[in-house]
Amino acid sequence: MKLTFQIGKPESDAHILAHGFHVPREMQGRLCRICDKEFGLAIPFSEGSVLLTLSLFNGAPDAVSQELTVLLDGKQLTTITLKELSWHDYAIEVPATTSTSRALLFRCAIDPNRQPTHPVLLCGVSMEGEGHVNEALLRPRIEVHPIRMTSMLRPYHEIRKNAPVYGGMDSKKYSYSSDKHIYFGDVHVHTNHSKCGFPNNRSIEENAAVAVERGHDFIAFTDHGEHMSEEDWKQYFAEIRAAQQTFPQLTVIPAIEWTSYSHGHRNIYYKTTELPFHNSNTFETNHPGKLRPYYDALGVEAFCAAHHPCYLEHLANFAVSDPEFEPLVEIYSTWGSSERYRAELQHERDVIPGASVQDALAAGHKFGFIGGGDVHNTLPGDGGLTAIIASGKDLPTLWQAMKDRSCYAVANDRIMLDFHINGYPMGSRLTFNQFTVDKLFPLNVAASVVCPDAVDRLELVANGEVICSKNHRECKTEIDFFHRIRKMESPGGRHNTGASHDVNFSRCYYIRAVQKNGCIAWSSPIWLDFEWA
Repeated sequence: MKLTFQIGKPESDAHILAHGFHVPREMQGRLCRICDKEFGLAIPFSEGSVLLTLSLFNGAPDAVSQELTVLLDGKQLTTITLKELSWHDYAIEVPATTSTSRALLFRCAIDPNRQPTHPVLLCGVSMEGEGHVNEALLRPRIEVHPIRMTSMLRPYHEIRKNAPVYGGMDSKKYSYSSDKHIYFGDVHVHTNHSKCGFPNNRSIEENAAVAVERGHDFIAFTDHGEHMSEEDWKQYFAEIRAAQQTFPQLTVIPAIEWTSYSHGHRNIYYKTTELPFHNSNTFETNHPGKLRPYYDALGVEAFCAAHHPCYLEHLANFAVSDPEFEPLVEIYSTWGSSERYRAELQHERDVIPGASVQDALAAGHKFGFIGGGDVHNTLPGDGGLTAIIASGKDLPTLWQAMKDRSCYAVANDRIMLDFHINGYPMGSRLTFNQFTVDKLFPLNVAASVVCPDAVDRLELVANGEVICSKNHRECKTEIDFFHRIRKMESPGGRHNTGASHDVNFSRCYYIRAVQKNGCIAWSSPIWLDFEWA
């Protein structure tokens, strides 16, 4: 069977482009895409060898030939020598493999970030194989699936149900049950209503079509309010309404980006598209502290989330965050990871110590985690994604689940993650004092992960430090994690036999799940807050 993909047309190439591609352009009359130093192609044939033919253009400086290294499952498969300044077809024999996700990685010899040129452009791809085409690989995603139960905690949930939850919320409301599912989508997508990247960001309708092709359950358009006039604003929300009608299978979450050079960038998410024109420059909404009162006066339900907080160009000022209005933070996007200074998947030269998500958590902020693309000139899902745990994917349900921090962030791959402490799910806040501490301990921490690629490790992070890690040398894609913390134990297992003072402090726990291919999932935290009675 032979498959042919027209590169540069999202309705055709979105099936196989894994990462490392830019906006379509024309070169010598052909529609193509500019390739990064590394780019990946997914192979939709589920078994057997495949003959892959790529039409490539070598745009190296001074018209010199260059090498393109091809890797399969992390090992070098072959090397292609690109001819100078013209389109040529190159054939690659891809052998059969037992990998759960068949994908090729290409590495250019020339770094486009260091050269004023586009070293490699891709025009067309054809694949020929004898195996059957796996539809799940042709449109890569994890299907909507009931969340895995951490059944070992069910008895503890019943025993510890009198542990108070923040805001008087009923713990049963937040306990995962068979009607809860994980839904994936991009909550940070820019279109041509944003001037940065215009005119190559594409329209709202075009981006929604790509999201549907990629199997997203929801999308949030977050164009800069500062880039719009009042007429543009009306047109923007009209197009969001039209997209929801055109693509009923995709939930469209109305949103804008509020861009302040004094206080940082925040996305604001709504349940409605009926909003008066405003942005970070209008007097009524020019400070984070003004946002909640402004929406309350309008009767509009809204919340916001800061993004790329530790990146030098757009540092976020968490000192002005309203805890009732800002329940989330975008921990990962195409900018990289904001989890901590010198984190994995971070562009270290662009960040500053002391402004990370872990720094904000240490300062007492209660942020759940989301991931977003922050895509300009790229496609929805090219970067971070958000996973929402909810009983349905209609707008009110997804919106409320995000606000309740019943969500988590992933980098690139759709990783399914479940995390509980004593039966309470991610996003929960448990308060205790010197009299109720015995009802809370021991802490029974459990997590489950289902990955599209092999799992490298699951890490339990407590107050910014990894206190327990489960590693896997085998290529397993599904593992469980359980760890018990007793009342008198320090993370290293040392016991304090003299007094109980070591339990009189607050804790913030979350799970970091890392695949062998480097993709990461971060659960929203669970907070244990000590309050003297």
